[in-house]
Amino acid sequence: MSFSTFNSPPLVTIAGVGIHFVLEPYLKKILPAVQDPGSTAVPLNWYKFANILSFAVQVVAVTRPGRIDGDAPASTNQNNNDTKKTKLTVMDQLSPGKFGRTLVAPSGWAFAIWGPIFLGEFACCTSQLVFLDDDSNSVVPALIKQMTVPFVSAQLFQTLWTAAFRPKYAEGNHNFLWKNKMYTSAFLLASTAYSLSKAHSAFATMTAATTYTFQEYITYFLPISLHFGWTCAATLVNLNGAIALVQQHTGTSSENSRNEKGGADSSESHGWDDGGDAHHARIVQWVGHVSVAMASIAGMCIAWTRGAPVYAGVIAWALSACADGMNTRIKETSTGIVKKDDDYDTDGNGKKSSIGVHGAPTQRWLCRFGAYACSLTSLVTTIYLKTNK
Repeated sequence: MSFSTFNSPPLVTIAGVGIHFVLEPYLKKILPAVQDPGSTAVPLNWYKFANILSFAVQVVAVTRPGRIDGDAPASTNQNNNDTKKTKLTVMDQLSPGKFGRTLVAPSGWAFAIWGPIFLGEFACCTSQLVFLDDDSNSVVPALIKQMTVPFVSAQLFQTLWTAAFRPKYAEGNHNFLWKNKMYTSAFLLASTAYSLSKAHSAFATMTAATTYTFQEYITYFLPISLHFGWTCAATLVNLNGAIALVQQHTGTSSENSRNEKGGADSSESHGWDDGGDAHHARIVQWVGHVSVAMASIAGMCIAWTRGAPVYAGVIAWALSACADGMNTRIKETSTGIVKKDDDYDTDGNGKKSSIGVHGAPTQRWLCRFGAYACSLTSLVTTIYLKTNK
């Protein structure tokens, strides 16, 4: 019996809820953030061990093959001499390319941020083992104790996400509000971001920022800031993907779909029919627009209230990638790359789909505006922190 036997949406969801309401309260008791006066001090080594063990578990989980983002796109594997209709992979439909169904689809270069996150957190955990002890005069050991429990929770939530972000969770989803297994991975990413927010708040305040050196920040706290910002953005990417992948089997919009006469540039100037596909396209459009607005506002507000310019910078990075993704979508669909007789099944039932095209130009503008706003906030916050030290 393999571990995949236990990988079912109910079990993974229950495990996620269990971390929130069972494991985390227990960890708070044995690894208190602040030591009660008169109580026996918990050794720093316990916190170090918890951090590096949870990080190691998450790294092993990430290396397991079979996730959605590991799928090879069907569009790159097709034999040009094969005229048979090809069913697209889930990743094709989440991508910024011509067959993408979601409006929150960052270009591939955005995911390079995982390199600094993983390397940074590895350096953070190993540096704790080597350089920190209970007798240190630095404030860092106290901050590490405050962020350990949420950091451990975040690593475990992300471990569960690697189990949930798999093709079988994207199959047979026919409803927006329930029976959509892709919401499991969105919930786990949101939980990861929530836990990292609590870890982030331990060191990312106007007051705390003056108590440690720049080198200590780079070593112990920068990776957490990057991880927090990226998982906030990734949660919205995952959620939009879950909604976009819902299969609608009513309505006909193939005549209004992505063809040589009307791609993403013309989708907003031509009305769609009143079928299920058009309704779905409008939902995907507005969920995408609201998601970008939420990310932009969060980036600016958290950066300013916590004195966290890196967070706003990461959100700006993500929004820039989404704008670039929409630029790709618009170019590929408006130039006739997707034709009526294209050899791909974009919606699973032999039709072409307007989903992921409708609203793309507006989405690109919103992403660009949000990226500029968050970049400016990051710059202003940095200047304020430098001048008020």
